[in-house]
Amino acid sequence: MRTRVLLSLVVLVCATVSLQAAESFVILVDEVHGLLLIPEGTAVPAGIDFQITSDARGPRSRVTADGVEAEDAAVPRRFVYAYAAPEKFVEARRRIAEAEAKFPPPSVGQEESAKRRTGPWQIATNVASFDQTYYYSFWDGSYHAVRKNIVSQGGNGYGQYTLSGWAYSEAGDWDAKVVVSNTATAGYPGWTASKTSWFYNAAGFCYPPDRTYITNQSVVATMTSQASITRYLYPPCDLPCKSNSSSTASVSFP
Repeated sequence: MRTRVLLSLVVLVCATVSLQAAESFVILVDEVHGLLLIPEGTAVPAGIDFQITSDARGPRSRVTADGVEAEDAAVPRRFVYAYAAPEKFVEARRRIAEAEAKFPPPSVGQEESAKRRTGPWQIATNVASFDQTYYYSFWDGSYHAVRKNIVSQGGNGYGQYTLSGWAYSEAGDWDAKVVVSNTATAGYPGWTASKTSWFYNAAGFCYPPDRTYITNQSVVATMTSQASITRYLYPPCDLPCKSNSSSTASVSFP
């Protein structure tokens, strides 16, 4: 009999494009009680909307009238914010840091390359650089992430705008199918992309291609990223030998 911990983690990392180290903000998602646990004395993060569906023991099953077993569809849930002691967040920070040190997402370093540009792409003062990455991490350390990134460029108020959505699958005694689908509002087709990845007893990223828009016009757009991780557990395991986690997140400019 496997024991699954019904506690997911959501990690929010906020950083401006600067030489300073990023500060992390961790949210623990208590799926049993429907709570979003944040450190005592902190404010609720703003600017992101998300729903989470996670069943650490596999999908619920039922028997229909004709005796055929069927799976009940998982329903996205809304969670209520609550405070927790700061020491509860130490392990979450460590797990995310280790995963990204071993498997840095492809978008890491975009802002650094932009800052090194010369010529007409000098850093502007009238476009504010901004960087937020939200991590929705599940019971095994896998996570779904979305990132909103603005890099100030050009003396005429140009900015480099990027929205990204991807998933990280942790290794374990299972094979994993990861599906990420990003959809954007009209006018920004580069942010609409999807990808399916398989990981066989291994960890890795499922990263749909993204696009950066460089413009001196105001950008008003929303990207909705959906990610699902289906783990096919190796025997011996509890039937059905499958575990599902998924989340949906929306991030917007401005």
